[in-house]
Amino acid sequence: MDVFPPEKRREVMRRIRSRGTRPEREIRRILDSMGVPYVYQAKLELGGKKRTVDFLIPEKRLVIEYRSCFFHGCPLHYRGVKGGILGKEWWERKIDRNRRRDRELEELLRRHGYRLVVIWSHDRKRIREILEGVLRG
Repeated sequence: MDVFPPEKRREVMRRIRSRGTRPEREIRRILDSMGVPYVYQAKLELGGKKRTVDFLIPEKRLVIEYRSCFFHGCPLHYRGVKGGILGKEWWERKIDRNRRRDRELEELLRRHGYRLVVIWSHDRKRIREILEGVLRG
């Protein structure tokens, strides 16, 4: 059970950055240094659904998404939650929704001819290497 009333919980959760995070700034810096034209927080219309992606490289029809191992339920590292002030059930529902939304985005991108590269937080030290490998081809 949450220790905060709903309005206070919303306020607390709004303070967690979802855009302009340190890893996203790092990706921007690397793409800039490589001279790669990109759109940050690009809005795409995919099958009647409007979706925002972290990075779009239009000329390659490539989308780059940065995902936190915790918030997106990384298949290598996510082992569930113990509880916390929001409670185990709340977090499980939240992370499950994130995973479903991620799968839906992946399918929409594939259907519309985009390639997707996901950079997980556990790959943070390899961002340049990952981007160079993807953008070479």
